[in-house]
Amino acid sequence: MQHQCLTILSVLMLTHNSFAQSVNTNAHTNAAPQKRFPIIDFNIVDLELVSQWTLKLVAQQEPPYTDHLKSISRFMVPMLPGRINFSASNQIKTFPRASHLRDYFLTRPWALYTLPSRHHSEFVSLFLRTSKPFDHWSGHREIFHKQLSHDQPAIRALAIEALSVMHHPEDVPRIATYLDDTSEALPALSPNMCMSSTTFFDHNQTFDQRSPNANPVMLRYSWLNLTVKQYAQLALKRMTGFRFEDKAQFDVWWLINHDAKNCYWYWQQRLTREMAEVDLSASLQIKLPSETWERYQSRLGKISQIAIDDVRQSAINELAQCTPEVQTKIVMCCELEQNTGILWQSSQAHRQFSPSPPAGLQVNPEYLLDYLENQAIWPDLKIHSQDNMLNFSMGHPHHIFVGNLLRWAYRLFEPTHLPRLQALLQSTEYQADHSGRLGILLCIAMLHPQANAGNLDDPDTRDSILRQVIRTEPSRDMQRWCVELLTRIGLPQNATLLKDHAFKIHADDPDNEMLQSILKVLIAQPLTEIKRDFLVNLLLDRRFDRWWVYDHMQMGADMCCRYAIDAINTYSGFELIDNELENRIRFPEGDATEAIPEIRKRIAELKTLPLPQ
Repeated sequence: MQHQCLTILSVLMLTHNSFAQSVNTNAHTNAAPQKRFPIIDFNIVDLELVSQWTLKLVAQQEPPYTDHLKSISRFMVPMLPGRINFSASNQIKTFPRASHLRDYFLTRPWALYTLPSRHHSEFVSLFLRTSKPFDHWSGHREIFHKQLSHDQPAIRALAIEALSVMHHPEDVPRIATYLDDTSEALPALSPNMCMSSTTFFDHNQTFDQRSPNANPVMLRYSWLNLTVKQYAQLALKRMTGFRFEDKAQFDVWWLINHDAKNCYWYWQQRLTREMAEVDLSASLQIKLPSETWERYQSRLGKISQIAIDDVRQSAINELAQCTPEVQTKIVMCCELEQNTGILWQSSQAHRQFSPSPPAGLQVNPEYLLDYLENQAIWPDLKIHSQDNMLNFSMGHPHHIFVGNLLRWAYRLFEPTHLPRLQALLQSTEYQADHSGRLGILLCIAMLHPQANAGNLDDPDTRDSILRQVIRTEPSRDMQRWCVELLTRIGLPQNATLLKDHAFKIHADDPDNEMLQSILKVLIAQPLTEIKRDFLVNLLLDRRFDRWWVYDHMQMGADMCCRYAIDAINTYSGFELIDNELENRIRFPEGDATEAIPEIRKRIAELKTLPLPQ
């Protein structure tokens, strides 16, 4: 076994044939190599070999020789998901070099898929261009099952880690068996989070990355000692979105969520993961020397769209086999902003104007109303847990969930649903929290007709309901949402109310997020003459002048100016406010107000320009 480890070390960068001859004879070396990944094509199923090779890599780590490296180690914290508990003694204060990182992922390839997606762009995409993706090893799932019961904790931990990236829901209870196994396992490379903003200033000089043969220290990773239990916790967090403290806690959760494909956790994790893989696959595309940047970006967009359509259709085909109630639940919940939005339409901007449900799926608003009246009918949407994947950090989780959901799902309701919605609005549960109340209120408003321009405060119209909230509701969030909706659907008749409300000064809103919200809606597609005319009148109002000249020392004070410039240039189709004029505001040598007359002149030109196609 030791000889095999040394052999692997000596041939890591050789071609497929020479590498395949050096690995364990139990590996299936006769699989056809893929030209896209020429360096390695062999099967790692001998976890004892992988364990020994990992320990050998740990022993190779170089200590932080310099004082600078020693100081950095104090600020590096492992970036483990789901608040997995570990002590300071778990972290080995050494950083791998680039070659160690490469060897680690060659030997333990499934570990690539345990990294946070933001680390893919740093190392993984470059690595995958010259190595074999893990899909090739997925055929060895049964072998990993057997190794779960191995007497060595390190082997059990590796089997858990490998199975977790295959994402078979049947393996969830198998892995959960080891939530009480506190045996010391095998070190793993963990991405680091730097707790200081000053430690990387002399990054290039310190770590010799400018040398042609540089093998730099990878500060973003360090070794971490983990127990089998911690491997199981990380694996289950990766597969289900939940962190479990012990087996008893998992058993309670699994009693409700065992029927994975009828539960929200399965679909949320699956769609989020597959959409992340779409982004990763696009990053693997190399720009050709003869290719312009625009053509390269266009090619990436086409590749991504094909992959997105494939993810969407595959999910819809499988979800169509579930009951209409499950289809409604999954489509509704997976459309929330923090999820992929992939089932409804390929882009949220398009979905905003398309109330039709996904072709091939049944979405019945009656089921949604049943849930709003009785949360117990969908117990897998356990949104009261602090570790729930919906991740609501403020307010009552259920009400925030309802508010976020109904802000777009109102398009599914019909006037016949008004009595049930009004009863919900009057219930004591939704009176206690503004987020859920807002969602229901928006649904009610949108089921009413639009008001006539001469009678905007007719109580039986949507305009009146939204205007009343804007005028009287103490919650700034509720005001803001109604302002956005009224800007989207209530122009030009509500322009005066919207302008007056946008220019009100509020002590708790120094950056005027209300005005920012209006500008963001005006920029959004579709671009219309009505929205453009309102934008021109809004920006030419003398009350807006104070937002052109802002406090450069206050974070966020420039956002109204920034959105205004984006809106002007969006409707003009070119840089009507060019860099020279913008810099006169942002970096004034004298009085920034001197640029305002020129800006106003260019804003007035917008009405004479055709809308961009």
